[in-house]
Amino acid sequence: MRWKWALGIIALSLVTLVVTAYLILVSYDYNKLKPRIAQAVRDATGRELTLGGAVELAVGLSPSLVVANVMFANAPWATQPQMMKAERLEVQVRLLPLLFGDAALEGIALIGMEVLLETDAQGKGNWEFKTGEKSTESFWTLKELQIENVKIVKLNLTFHDGQSGSTSRFTLDSLDASRKPSSDEITIDLKGTANKQPFALSGKTGLIDDLLAHKPLEVDLLGQVSGANITVAGVIGDVLELDGIDLKIHASGTDLAGLGRVAGTELLETDAFKMGGEVKGSAKALALQDFKGNASRGSIECTINGKVDDLISVTGVDLEVKGSGKDLADVSPIVDKKLPTTGPFTVTGRLTGSSKALSLQAVEGSVSRDSLRLTVNGKIEDLLALSGIAFNVKGSGKELAEIGPLLEKKLPKFGSFDVGGNLTGSTKVLALDGLSVIVGKSDFIGSAKVEFHQRPKITLALESGLIDFTPLIGEAKKEDKRVGKKGEYDKRLFPDDPLPFEVLKKVDADIVLRAKNMKAREAQFDLGHLTLTLKDNDLSIDKLEAIYKGTKLSGYVHLYPGSPPQVVTKFLVQGFDLGRYLREIGASDKAEGYIDIAADLKSKGYSAHTLVANLDGAIGLVMGRGYLSHWLNLFAINLSKEVIPFWGRHKEAQNIICAAVDFDIKSGIATSRTSVFDTEIAVLNAEGDINLETEQVDFLLSPKPKSAGLTLLNTKLRVTGSIQDPKVRPDYTSVVLTGSRALSALVVGPLGLLAPFVSLGAHEKHPCDVKKLGNNHH
Repeated sequence: MRWKWALGIIALSLVTLVVTAYLILVSYDYNKLKPRIAQAVRDATGRELTLGGAVELAVGLSPSLVVANVMFANAPWATQPQMMKAERLEVQVRLLPLLFGDAALEGIALIGMEVLLETDAQGKGNWEFKTGEKSTESFWTLKELQIENVKIVKLNLTFHDGQSGSTSRFTLDSLDASRKPSSDEITIDLKGTANKQPFALSGKTGLIDDLLAHKPLEVDLLGQVSGANITVAGVIGDVLELDGIDLKIHASGTDLAGLGRVAGTELLETDAFKMGGEVKGSAKALALQDFKGNASRGSIECTINGKVDDLISVTGVDLEVKGSGKDLADVSPIVDKKLPTTGPFTVTGRLTGSSKALSLQAVEGSVSRDSLRLTVNGKIEDLLALSGIAFNVKGSGKELAEIGPLLEKKLPKFGSFDVGGNLTGSTKVLALDGLSVIVGKSDFIGSAKVEFHQRPKITLALESGLIDFTPLIGEAKKEDKRVGKKGEYDKRLFPDDPLPFEVLKKVDADIVLRAKNMKAREAQFDLGHLTLTLKDNDLSIDKLEAIYKGTKLSGYVHLYPGSPPQVVTKFLVQGFDLGRYLREIGASDKAEGYIDIAADLKSKGYSAHTLVANLDGAIGLVMGRGYLSHWLNLFAINLSKEVIPFWGRHKEAQNIICAAVDFDIKSGIATSRTSVFDTEIAVLNAEGDINLETEQVDFLLSPKPKSAGLTLLNTKLRVTGSIQDPKVRPDYTSVVLTGSRALSALVVGPLGLLAPFVSLGAHEKHPCDVKKLGNNHH
C-alpha cells in the first residue's frame, strides 16, 4: 500500500505546484513587460510600439496575454503618424519561460487592424526599417520568438503610391496561419477584398520564425481573385526586405478587368484570359521573365510574349504583341468608339522601352472586307507621346463603292482603286507624303498634311493627269429617274436643311489642285488650276480655271464668316459649245450651238433656301444660232410641255437664231431684264419674275410669229404657280412693256449683257449678232 501513498504525495505535490504557478501567473503584473516589448520592437525596427491598454492574462487551455489599443509608429516622412493600429492584440505564450527571457510564442491574434503602406516620391517604402542598436535594457529580441500560429480578423490595408499619387484599399476579413507539430511549413488560409473585389488565398509557406530571421521563405499558394484563378510558387529570399524573389506566377479566368480593379487600374474586359511568367528580383528591381499571355473577347484574340527587365520602374520592356479578329467592329466596345464592320484583321508588333518612352516597332497590320484590303507597316518611336510615327499605308479594292457601307454612305461606282503613301509625324503634325491614288481612270499624286492646332489646318497639294467624272454623271441620271418616279415635286427645290457651314469653323485648309485633264464621258476639259484657302471660317476658291475645246471657263467663290455666313461668286464662260458637250457626256442630243454664261451673285444664309431668299446679283445667258429643245424649261420645270395645248407643237421653234436671258436679282426676287428667243418661226419675249424664297413664278410669255399662218402663236400666256409645277393660262389683256427695251439692252456698251463680267475676262465677241437682232426687233 506504500505505492498508493507515494502516488498520492506526488499528485498532491503536482497540484500544489500548479496552484502555486497559477497564483504566481495571475498575480503577476504583466504591464512590467510593456517597456521590454517596446524596447525589443525599437531595437528591431527603429520605430515606437505603443501598448495603450493594460496587459491582461486570459486564462484557458492556452493562456494568452491581451492588450488593447496597439499602435506602431510610421516612418518620419510618412503622411500619417501611425503605420499600424490594432483594436486588440492577443499573444498565446508560454508564460513562465517568458518571465525568464525565453520568449516561446504559440500564437498571435490581431483584431480590428488598420495598416497604411506607402512610398515617398523616390519610391522608398515605409516598411523599410532602420534597425537601432540593441539596448542594454532589452530582455529578448523578436528574432528569438517562436510563433506557431497567426490569426488576423478584419484588417484594413491602404497602399498609397507617392510617385503616382494612386491609392488602393484592401480588406482582409480573416487570416489563419498555423503550423502542425514537428512540421517545417505553415498552412495559410485567408479571405478578403481588394478595391471592392473579393479574393481568397490558401496554401503553404515556410516558418514564420524563418521570415523574421530574414531566411528564405518557400511559398506554394493557390488563390481566387475576382473570379480568376492564381497560383504562386517559389521562394522569397527575404520577405521583410522583399529581396531574393524567385516566383512562378500563373493566372487564368474570364474577365481580365476584374484583376485590374483589384490592382486599382483599368484593364480590358475579356471573355477568357490566361497568362504566366517568372518574377525575379527585389522590391527595388523586379523582373518579369518568360511571360506568355493570351486573352479573347468575341472574335478578338490577343497574345503577348516577352519580358520586362524591371517591373518597378517599368524599364527594359520587350514584348511581342499580336491581335486578330473576324470583324474590326468587335473592337468598338474596347476603344469606346464606333468602328466599321469589316472582314478579318490582324496586327503584330513589338513593344520595347520603358514607361517613359515606349516604342512600337515592326508593326504589320491588315484588314479586309470583300475585295477591299488595307495594309499598314511601320513603327511608332514613342507610343506614349504618339510621336515618331512612320507607316507605309496601302489600300486597294475592285470597286470604290464598296467603301460606302464603311462610311454609312452610298458612293457611286468609280471602279477599282489603289491608294498608297507614307504617313509620318506626331500628335502635333501628321504628313502623308508620296501619296498616290488611282480610282477608275482618275489618278492623283501629291502630299497632304494636318497640323493639330487649336483649329486644325489641312494642307493638300495634288496633281492629276486625268480626273474622270463619268461615274458621277451616271449616278445623277439614276437619281433623276428615281425622283421622277416618286413624283417628289411636293418638296422644295431649294431645301431648308442646314448646310455644313459649321465644318468651316473647325478647320483651316490650303488646297491646290493641278490637273491636265478632266473628263465626263467623251467631254474633256483642261483644268489649269484650283486654289482653295480656308482660314478663320473664311473660305475662298480664288483661282478656278478650265478649258474645253479651246473655251475658257473661269470663276471664284468666297465664303465670309458671320451670322449668317455670306457667299460671293462670279462665273464666266464664252463661246462654249453646248451641243457638243451634252452629246459627249451622253446627256442630250437635242442641242446645238455656242453659248455665253455669266453670273455675279452674293447672298447670306444657313441653307439653300435662305441663300436663294437673300440672293442679290445678276445672271445672264446668250446663245447664237443653233438648236435647243425645251428651252422654256429655263423658267420653270416642264414649262415647254405646259404651253403645247395653247401654241401647239412646232419643231421649228427649237431652231434658235439668237437667244438672250438676263435676270436681275434683288433680295431673292429674280426679275427678267432681258428674255428674248429669236427662233425660225417666232420671236418670244418673256417678262416677269421668280420669287426664289417662295419658289413661285409670274411670267408673261409674248410670242410674235414670223408667218401669218401661225395664228396660235399670237396668244400671250401667263405662267404662275411654282417652279416645279407651273400653271399656264391665256392672257389677252396684258401688254408687253419691256420687250423693245430688253432687246435694246443687248447692244448697250461694247459687251452688252456681259459688261459686269469684264474682271473675269469677258470679251466683245458674242455668239450671235446682237446689233442685227436689236435692229430687227427694236
